Order: sequence, then structure tokens, then C-alpha cells
Amino acid sequence: MDNPLVQCPFDKAHKVLSHRLPIHIVKCKASYSGPEMEKCMYNATHYVPKGSLQTHYQSCKSFYEFHREVHEKFYEKHNIDENASEAFTEDDKSYYSF
Repeated sequence: MDNPLVQCPFDKAHKVLSHRLPIHIVKCKASYSGPEMEKCMYNATHYVPKGSLQTHYQSCKSFYEFHREVHEKFYEKHNIDENASEAFTEDDKSYYSF
């Protein structure tokens, strides 16, 4: 199993094995004194400067994985073909940009 080194969000000089990052973050966050950071709600190892979460979500792989799974379960539960836009109302279509 490949565990590449990843960068600590609190100290760019810290490089740790990806499977050790959650433990490292707990320790490093406790002594962090830089600008305030916010945690990504889709991945507990993602921290970004306060006020930049929306920008982070645009490129967050965990965000897209979560929403893909939610949509797949919805379509499966309701027996909807993902390509069948006729299953949606006009309001749905405008909201989801069909």
C-alpha cells in the first residue's frame, strides 16, 4: 500500500505519511498560532484559511465523492435513470441546470 507524504495544513514544513496525518493534525493544531483556519466538512484532514471554504470545495475531491454517493443512492432508491431528465420538474431542471 502506497502512503505518500502529505503536507500539514498548519505548518508547510511538516511532511507526514498520509495515514498519520489525522494524528499529526491534532498535535500540530494545538500549538498553531497562525491565521485562523476552518475545517472542511467533507474531510477532517483538510484545513483552509478562514473565509476560503467555498473556494476549497470547488477543488475538494472529498466534496465531489460525497455528493456523487448521495446522488447515486437517491437515484437507486427512487429507481431513476440518471440520464432521464424527464423525471424532474421544470423547477428541478432549472436548479440543477439540465
